[in-house]
Amino acid sequence: MAGGLLKILFGTATLSDLNVLHSTLDTLSKDQETVSHAVNQQINLFKQLDKAVNHNQGTLTNLTSIVKDYVLKVQNKFVNTMSKLE
Repeated sequence: MAGGLLKILFGTATLSDLNVLHSTLDTLSKDQETVSHAVNQQINLFKQLDKAVNHNQGTLTNLTSIVKDYVLKVQNKFVNTMSKLE
């Protein structure tokens, strides 16, 4: 009763107010940990995605080079065959 009167007169916190504040801070701390964990998981996924993209880029570059070489060889064979037929 006296705590309630002091709260009204002077804006002081009661034990109940402090318990609510403590509970709220605990909840916020747990939520922050959850968000932090989720962000770390996303960062790890982006790192894995980056590695996969880099690997695929290298593979595509290699395959493009192989296809280009093959097309040039086929083109040279075609030109040689056409020259022989003329």
